[in-house]
Amino acid sequence: MERSPSSAHHRPGQRTFEAKGGNSTRFDGLLIERCHVVRTDRNSICQRGHGGPRSLRVVIRDNLLEDIGGDGIKTWGSNGALIEHNVIHGGRMRARDAAAGIWPFDCDDTLIQFNEVSGMKGVHDGQGFDSDYLCRRSVFQYNYSHDNEGGFMLVCSPGSSYCEDTVIRYNISQNDGINDARVFQFAGSPQRTRAYNNTIFIGPHQQLPMIQAGEWEGGKPGEFTFANNLFIVEGRVTYQLDKASKYLFENNVFLGTHEKRPNDARALTTMPPLLAPGSAKDGFASLGGYRPRSSKPWPTGVVIPANGGRDFFGAPVPASSPPSIGAVQPQCAPQATRKPRDWKPLRREGRGRSVAVVPQYVFGALAWFGQHWLGCFSNAVAFFPQVPSLAPSPRPGRSRANS
Repeated sequence: MERSPSSAHHRPGQRTFEAKGGNSTRFDGLLIERCHVVRTDRNSICQRGHGGPRSLRVVIRDNLLEDIGGDGIKTWGSNGALIEHNVIHGGRMRARDAAAGIWPFDCDDTLIQFNEVSGMKGVHDGQGFDSDYLCRRSVFQYNYSHDNEGGFMLVCSPGSSYCEDTVIRYNISQNDGINDARVFQFAGSPQRTRAYNNTIFIGPHQQLPMIQAGEWEGGKPGEFTFANNLFIVEGRVTYQLDKASKYLFENNVFLGTHEKRPNDARALTTMPPLLAPGSAKDGFASLGGYRPRSSKPWPTGVVIPANGGRDFFGAPVPASSPPSIGAVQPQCAPQATRKPRDWKPLRREGRGRSVAVVPQYVFGALAWFGQHWLGCFSNAVAFFPQVPSLAPSPRPGRSRANS
C-alpha cells in the first residue's frame, strides 16, 4: 500500500478493502487469496478507492464465495488488477438493486480469467460477469459461467461516461439467463467490444435474447463484434439489436432456433463434434462434454490478432492461421478435465478462511503422455497446476510493463 491510513471493514460476512485518506492514498500490491466467504448481507470481496490515484497490482485469486447477498468480486479504482481462479456459487441472493458476479468499475486493464460463477439471482443485472463503466481494456477469458438468472455478460456505460475496448474470449457459458433476461447485454454506450471464440449453450427450456442492446441515460451501444463464436441453442433465442449503432458478426456457428438472427456472411450451421455439450455441472472438472469427441473436421473462423495464444483448455491457438470456432482448439488439446487449482476446501483456519489443496501427483505421468503421444508437451505443462505464487499470473499476449 502507498500512504496510510487504509482500512478493511465489513458487514456480516463482507470484506471491503478501502484506501482512504489523502489525495495520493491507494493500494499497491494488495493480495486477497484463498478466502472462504459464506452468506453475506450484500457484497463479498471489494477493493475500493476514493477518487484519487488508482490502486496498482491488486490480485484477487483462489477464493470460494457462497450465498452472497449482492456482488461477488468487485475492483473499484484500480489499474492492471488480476482476478483469477475464484469460484462463486450463489450471488445477488438478497439484494434488490443491481448486482453481478465479477466486475471492474473505474479500472483500466483488468484481467478476469479462470473463474467460475453460477447461481446469480434475478435480472436486475444478475449476470455472471460485467464490464462496467469508467473502464478500458477489460479482458474476460477462460471463465465458466452457468445457471445465472441474469445471463452471462453485461457490458455497460451511461451516455455521459465510457466503457471501451472490452474483450470477451474463450469462455464457456451454459444455461445462463432465465426467460426474462438475456445472455449478452449491451447497455448504454460501450464502445469497441469484441466477443470471439466463446461457446454458448442454451438449454431446451430457455427462450430469451441471445444479445440485447439498449439505451442508458441517453447512450446507445457503439461498435461491437462477434466472431468465431459457437452458439448451441436447444431452446429458442432472439436478437434485440435495434438500439445498436454498429455491429459485425463474422464466422459464427448458429445451431438451433435463432429468430431475427443478425447478418453473418460466413455463418455456419454445422455442429462441431463435441462430446456432450450442455452436460456440465459445478466445477471445471465437469466440462469434459465440451471437448472434441473425434478428429473429424472442425469449422474454422477468422484470424484474430493478439488472441491470447491458448484456448479454454490450454491448447495453443494459431496466431496467423484460422482458429477453430468456439472455445476449444481441438488439435493437440490436453486431455485432463480439471481446471488449474480446483478449489477443494478441507478445513477452516480462523474466521472465513480455508485451505485449498492442489493435487499434482498426476503431473509427471500426464506430461509424459502429452510429450510422447499427443505431441503437446508444452501445452500440458501450461495446463496443469503450478505451485501458488504471490505474484500475479502472466497475461497471455499482454505486458504489465505499462500498468
